[in-house]
Amino acid sequence: MSSSADALGWNAFSERPVGAAGALASPASEMAAVLQRYRSDLDAAQAEVEAACRRGLEALAQQAVLAVRLEAALALYEPQLAGASMEKAHQHLRILKDQMLAELAAAGVEPVRLEGRSYDEIAELVEVDGWLHRDDIEAEVVLEELEPAVRGGDEVIGIGRVGMGAPAEKHPAETASEGRVAPEKGRT
Repeated sequence: MSSSADALGWNAFSERPVGAAGALASPASEMAAVLQRYRSDLDAAQAEVEAACRRGLEALAQQAVLAVRLEAALALYEPQLAGASMEKAHQHLRILKDQMLAELAAAGVEPVRLEGRSYDEIAELVEVDGWLHRDDIEAEVVLEELEPAVRGGDEVIGIGRVGMGAPAEKHPAETASEGRVAPEKGRT
């Protein structure tokens, strides 16, 4: 029995090297790490969805601009189309334009018409392409709408482009009380 006892004794085992024992994490810290990974994945997915929504709104804003351009072109060429006996074609295109604008409005996208509005009213909605100063203009006003602004709900999703008009600037030597040119310095 001694021979079998030696075979099953501690001498039969050899010592093996063991890897470095890492710090054991508590179940709570393991769960926190898993939740943090899930939160990071959720944040990344949410950012992708928001970017896709933003691209969709930008596309809708561009469609609104194109619909307004179509409206302007139809108004411009209406007399020529009527003269060429194309009233039905004009009417059909106008109906399609109205349907386009109605669908955009149903999606919450509205073009903002700018022509004739004061600068103070639309300053945050536009990019000014140029100014025209004339005597017949009394205040800063939009003379020409090159591109409408577009709103998606309360948010501006498309900046408009306009040509502005303003009162003609008075020559600095002109006096307001007399309406005549004042003499330059050194002259009498």
